[in-house]
Amino acid sequence: MCPFELIHLSMTSKRMKRVVTIISKPKIENKFEIDAYINEDYGVSIKNGQMTWDYRFVALKYRDGWNESENSEQLRKYTKNKLEGFKTVCDCIQDAFGLQFNNFIFSMEVDHNQNRSTVDYLKIRQESYTQFELRSVSENDEDIKYLLDNLKFSNYLYIKSDIKKDFEMDIPENVDSLNIVFADFVKLEQLLRLNCGCIKLWHTNLTKRDINVFLKSWTASGSNLNLVYCKIGFAFQRTDGILDDIPHEVGNERRFQNKYIDQVVQNGWDIKRNDGKTARIHFRSERAYNSMDIIIY
Repeated sequence: MCPFELIHLSMTSKRMKRVVTIISKPKIENKFEIDAYINEDYGVSIKNGQMTWDYRFVALKYRDGWNESENSEQLRKYTKNKLEGFKTVCDCIQDAFGLQFNNFIFSMEVDHNQNRSTVDYLKIRQESYTQFELRSVSENDEDIKYLLDNLKFSNYLYIKSDIKKDFEMDIPENVDSLNIVFADFVKLEQLLRLNCGCIKLWHTNLTKRDINVFLKSWTASGSNLNLVYCKIGFAFQRTDGILDDIPHEVGNERRFQNKYIDQVVQNGWDIKRNDGKTARIHFRSERAYNSMDIIIY
């Protein structure tokens, strides 16, 4: 039986759910992965090798249906309440199959009034999320804060939302990789508290002095000790002053390979931490946008 059939069978009664759990869990657990998404459609993707079963809920009746290709099957179910349908299927998959969400995509601009109830559900269903992508076009600052305060993340957190520059909220400090596209709300103090291996902050309001303080703190082993790679985008054009009072020397062309990047850096500046670790500082200049890469080796 395919995952769709097992899901439908387990939803017929509590007894059948127990039967499906007993029969299927040993075969599916640790062999399948489950991704979930909440955007225009609400759904889950169950993956086993090259094969994917996509079960989604749609708001338009004409989209109801099923289709398949060589490596995928997609089931679309029309419903007036996508969230409730989504929750029912997720409960079934996690309880009967013993699967945890691997990658979760949450677009908050959809069904704005359900944002917090969705967060409450996600908090109950899973203790921590391995990979989580949060997107929002509209201003959902308070809802985003609520999500970050209530959910835990381990490997990867991606945030793309136009958050107000003066909005204050805590950022998860111990996620392995953090990527914030519009990071102009991030303060220096928050950056210094991060224990991430990889930090990407695009479009920040950080000043030259802020970045200088950040680098000095790193060289003194005062913060960001787990850092392996960091990218900071900034609005100012000139980079002079960023390395003031920080011993540095010209870095030669070098290929950097780690779990976060694989790239050749032709130039830049090398600075050292007081324990002997070295960081390559490389500035990039693009149209009306500049950034700095920090690669620790």
